[in-house]
Amino acid sequence: REDGPVQGVALVPLQPGAQILAATCFLAVIEACLHREGQRRRRRCAGQKQDQRAAEDREHALAELEKEQLDELTGFYRRGLGQAMLQREIDRAHATEDRLVFAYCYVEGLKRSDDTQDHADVLLKATAAAIRSRLRSYDSVMRIGGDEFICALPGADLDEAANIMRDIGDALAKVRPQATMSFGLGA
Repeated sequence: REDGPVQGVALVPLQPGAQILAATCFLAVIEACLHREGQRRRRRCAGQKQDQRAAEDREHALAELEKEQLDELTGFYRRGLGQAMLQREIDRAHATEDRLVFAYCYVEGLKRSDDTQDHADVLLKATAAAIRSRLRSYDSVMRIGGDEFICALPGADLDEAANIMRDIGDALAKVRPQATMSFGLGA
């Protein structure tokens, strides 16, 4: 009947001896329902744990992939991922109608230090430190060649970008006087 306190449960008057049997059956039904619900919850919980583990595995794999796409000397993006990151900045600038400046940087003096690989590595690391010292955490940098870099400066205008690049050149000159940096800007 559907007029009982719970839909689908029929209230039927019982004979005095049948009350114990009915109570036992009722408890067995409740126990079976709770057992099924517990199984469903465990499966759902296990599924959520599997989903969480899969998400963590994906994040770890992406972090490893990104790490593999970082230049070991500078920590900047290599060409493959770097191009994707720069394209993302272009797409974001179009979508938000925000400014975006690209700076092409060329480190002069690296070829002269190439006579000894250690000097070239030290110069590259100094260049990376100089670039990092002046760029914002969300600016993207890609190493495109041995001594060439592209920096994406979202939200900056050409004057700001020129000042940033000059500051980077000055920072590099302080630690490596034999090296200079040339740059070109595009908006």
